Amino acid sequence: MSDALPQRLAVGVAALRDGNAARAVDLLGPVAESEDLAEAEDLRDIRARVCTLYAQALLASGRASEARRPLLAARDLLTALGDEDGLAAVEELQGQIADALSDAFQATARRRTQQALAERSVEDILAEAPADRHTALLVERATAALDVGRPAEAERIARRALPRAEDEGDLRHQVLALLVLARTAEPARAWLEEARRRADDADAFNLLGFVVKTADSLGVTLQTSEAHG
Repeated sequence: MSDALPQRLAVGVAALRDGNAARAVDLLGPVAESEDLAEAEDLRDIRARVCTLYAQALLASGRASEARRPLLAARDLLTALGDEDGLAAVEELQGQIADALSDAFQATARRRTQQALAERSVEDILAEAPADRHTALLVERATAALDVGRPAEAERIARRALPRAEDEGDLRHQVLALLVLARTAEPARAWLEEARRRADDADAFNLLGFVVKTADSLGVTLQTSEAHG
């Protein structure tokens, strides 16, 4: 085995531990794919470990689909070696890769759905739906506009949806419209505090969760319920 491979391996493992997954990929890839290491029968356990680490680095870099190949190589090596502990670690990592691929698929599907919705005019959407769905559809359309990078349009539609939701006593869509406004109209904190107040007054804990998540994404620290009261 080349003298450079152990050094690459050590630095690659350190990079992975430090959270620098992209650098770990660059360093561990050549080790995992080394012909010298592949031909060394007495180092199959080392190669299995390297392949597992390489797969882990790829997954952490957002390259889940690429992580499957080295992980399958690791599984085959560990099976031949009868390494049950190693196989258990591989199985766990396979589950994480499957989850990441599923999340990526769902995110892609959502983007396509939101893009299609954003391309339709508000009036066409409302014309095809019963009146009791209009408020929800306005919020969905505002969210779609935001998701495809049209914040001014999202703000305009959310401002149209909010008074409708208030007139109908529809707390969920009041809060969701306010969260769109928090992401599109200054000051974000005011919209978030109002959304938090309404959800908190109704003990709507699921909606409070949406408010907190949005606030975190915008870097806004909300008042506690006690301070607000």
